Amino acid sequence: MVVVPPNSTLYYEVELESFVKERELWDMNTPEKIEAAGKKKEEGNDAFKVGKYAMATENLLVIRLENLLNMTPT
Repeated sequence: MVVVPPNSTLYYEVELESFVKERELWDMNTPEKIEAAGKKKEEGNDAFKVGKYAMATENLLVIRLENLLNMTPT
């Protein structure tokens, strides 16, 4: 076992093996937008429960933005 001395600087090399890009809002139809918003809400709630408040806020802001973009004038 290797012991790292206190105050040492550690460097890590990380390799991204895969990445799935989410579809853009304007590329989705209404049912897809509703499904995506539900997933974002769930992710935000899960993040909030474990104390990841910045991630929770980001997910909930995305939902709010999607709702605003989907509003139709009356």
